[in-house]
Amino acid sequence: MRRTMATLSTGKPMGNACPADKCDNAAVNMQRPVDISIVVPAHNPGPLLARCLAALRASMSENMEIIVVDDGSDESIDAGSLENVRLVRLPFNRGRGAARNAGVRAAQGKLIVFIDADVEVRTATLRMIGELYRARPAWVAFFGSYDDAPGDPGLVSQYRNLLHHFTHQTGPAVAPHFWTGLGAIRRDVFWAVGGFDETRWCRNMEEVEFGARLSSAGHVVHVVSELQAKHLKCDTLASMIRTDLLHRALPWAILMLEGRAGTNAFVVSRHQRASALGILLAAASLPFGLFSSNAVAICSAVIGFAVFGVANRRFAVFLQKKRGTDFLLACIPLHAVHTLCAVAGLVIALIGLRPRESRPCGRSLSSSK
Repeated sequence: MRRTMATLSTGKPMGNACPADKCDNAAVNMQRPVDISIVVPAHNPGPLLARCLAALRASMSENMEIIVVDDGSDESIDAGSLENVRLVRLPFNRGRGAARNAGVRAAQGKLIVFIDADVEVRTATLRMIGELYRARPAWVAFFGSYDDAPGDPGLVSQYRNLLHHFTHQTGPAVAPHFWTGLGAIRRDVFWAVGGFDETRWCRNMEEVEFGARLSSAGHVVHVVSELQAKHLKCDTLASMIRTDLLHRALPWAILMLEGRAGTNAFVVSRHQRASALGILLAAASLPFGLFSSNAVAICSAVIGFAVFGVANRRFAVFLQKKRGTDFLLACIPLHAVHTLCAVAGLVIALIGLRPRESRPCGRSLSSSK
């Protein structure tokens, strides 16, 4: 039996919380029971959304539904990619937090699976999620990771995705944060902690802030290493720096300084702290040593690079095994930039600077200019 596509329009801004017993959309006639709802937010997704949805349809079972939330896209979403998909439209771009909340409001399932529009799941991905949902009734939330075969062949894309894969494959089995690239949570718990923030953290780090509230409420978020999907996004050096500094390091540092996110082994492990200290010492000493031929400065730079290398030796071995020595050497400066962005984010947070949101949450683009 084929489910027809339904389109929902949400014309009013929505708050952060929604009672769990009032989130079902009765206007949509569901033709079969739904246990699991897959929510995909999309803002100008381009052709990657079609790949994402095709993979989801190939992976889903009869008790699942797919909901795409068009977050005020400037370009129309290809209708051909929306077969067997429910579409929720927001009147203007409100940010990922609001888009995901809107998708959960329209959802019928008791388990909500968040997938980004630039992620391509494996054939067995959704089956694995369903099995975990049934076999682990005490689990309220869990997430996976990107796989080790990114969709974009560029160096920066390959490096960033392999870093994500390595971090989540070698990190703890539980996390004090949540991840929406490929993450699942029980709907009642989602609303019990207030859903995603639609104000301050609506565009950056809304999943980490949400995860901090989950942890504060006493819930455990599990990391499932076998749960993997392909990331299709094309990253550049400029986009990497912007994301690592403004959309990751700085918001995360602010949350930790405000006491809303505790020490996280995924971002402030012992090796990562040593890596930051090493690259800072090298970056501060090397220019002085080269221009003044100061032996102490040159020696300090060498020590800094050595500490940086030792702290990242496991990641270096991983990169070498996956892509070879030439790829590893090309990734060293990228990893140094990534580490410096993390340090810069902490420094900016400590001195109290806050970037101005370029597109405020809950307002149209025209009203924000």
